[in-house]
Amino acid sequence: CQSSDDSESVNEMAPSQVPDPELPGEEKVVAKVEKNLAFSQKVSKEFIKCLKSEALNNALSAPQLKRAFFELKIPDSEMNNPDSRTFVLLAKFKNEKKLYDLQKLTLLGVLLGKGDLQEKAEWLFKQYDLDASGMLDKSEVTNMLNALLEVSCEILPKASVGSSGELLSKESCNEYVSSLQAGKDSLISSVINELMQEEEISLSEFKMKLSGPGNLSKVLTSTGCRSLAYKAMI
Repeated sequence: CQSSDDSESVNEMAPSQVPDPELPGEEKVVAKVEKNLAFSQKVSKEFIKCLKSEALNNALSAPQLKRAFFELKIPDSEMNNPDSRTFVLLAKFKNEKKLYDLQKLTLLGVLLGKGDLQEKAEWLFKQYDLDASGMLDKSEVTNMLNALLEVSCEILPKASVGSSGELLSKESCNEYVSSLQAGKDSLISSVINELMQEEEISLSEFKMKLSGPGNLSKVLTSTGCRSLAYKAMI
């Protein structure tokens, strides 16, 4: 796996490009933390490719993740320094065996990484087309949206908690996360209704709708997911 120059990506859409002035003040803190994460500076497809090349049984050990980071030119300090927001975030992807969840980590590449929206949409489609039918049904789309919203509306905000004045307090973060989760079911229902006219959706239609204008493309960024969830709650 070799990381390409970030400037070569096309149709780039970084999370900071989806502003929403209606979101509460906590969002500014979360968005700033995200922007400074190493993942936000990487091309989505390269990030995912490097992680998958090192993974075994949909998980990565610390040495495997370290090798992936080396290929991506992410400094060791991002993974080993307890004061690093990357270190704090990665801890939330560990299971009881101290292995990192590959699927959730690759979602960071979609939500935070730079890259072509159609490529991101295609990767999501193939990741959640569990029966390899070439179609996504509503249950598979629901699983996909739940995963995107968990990372965007719970895991990433909680990585912004700290004692520094530039970070969130635990109380304010929990309040923000609760408000986002309150609108989750309504949001998932509305996205599915807008995305799917039938019981299943093809790859070509999925890519077209998620990369086009309108709200659907927002599910491909963390700030977009939070914007949609917050509006669904109001």
